[in-house]
Formats: sequence, C-alpha cells, structure tokens
Amino acid sequence: MKKPQFTEPQQRRVETTLMLVDKAVQRVEFLLDRAVRHHGPSGVTSSLDEQTVRRLRERFRQLQDAAAELYRGYGFHGRRLDLERVLDAELSSLWEMLEDCRPERMRGFGPMEEQTARQLEADIQPLLDIVNRASAELLTFSKARRKRE
Repeated sequence: MKKPQFTEPQQRRVETTLMLVDKAVQRVEFLLDRAVRHHGPSGVTSSLDEQTVRRLRERFRQLQDAAAELYRGYGFHGRRLDLERVLDAELSSLWEMLEDCRPERMRGFGPMEEQTARQLEADIQPLLDIVNRASAELLTFSKARRKRE
C-alpha cells in the first residue's frame, strides 16, 4: 500500500478515527461477552442467539483488523488520541441518538399518546440544546486553531 500524503489535520482525523474504530469494537466485544455469559448483573440483556453473536463478533473483528491494517499501512505510530476529533465524534453520536428519540422519529415503534409525545419532546430538546452548544463551542475553537496554524 502506498502511503497517502495527508495534511496534518487530515492525518489527525484519519488516525483518530481508526483508533476510535478499535475502541468501539472493544466496547462491542465487551457487551457481547456480557450478553452471552450472563455473569451477574451486567446490565446487558439480549435476544440474540449464540450463532448470531458469533457472526457479529467475527464481523467486528474483521472491521478491527481492517482498521488496524490501514493504520499500519498509513504509517501511523501510536499517536495519542486527538481530543478534538474524539469530542466531535462523540457529540455527533449523541446528537444522532437524541434526535432518534424524538416522537416524530419513533413512529415506526407504534402510536404514542399525544401527552407523552409532548413530554418526551420537551425533555429531549434541552439535551439536544446542550449538545448543539458544545458542538458550536468545539467548532469555534477548531476554526480559531486552524487560523493560527
């Protein structure tokens, strides 16, 4: 594999993303282990059968191996995680999860009482506002940093 020529910000983004893929797979494997073993109060319940868990575990290992191969192929050398990129990724995930909890997005789960829908919308919106403000603050910092570089 020919090593791509990234700018420093591009390299930080790709390297951090590949490291986050590895961490996400580790979290998934942890959850799959807890769901299958049923040791104590793990906080994990699952309706997945063992064959499906095995297949999913294999797919996640393939993802982890492919990401590790890219990491090595790109010549990355264990840089520390870029907190800015990690926060950006986490905020994006949080925003998506919260948006998916809006009553409008949950129509496929069956009817929701109007009062419940209004309450849920009212409860979710402040959380989204906090995530949006944090994202805006991070973006403001990122733009200022790029101007300085």
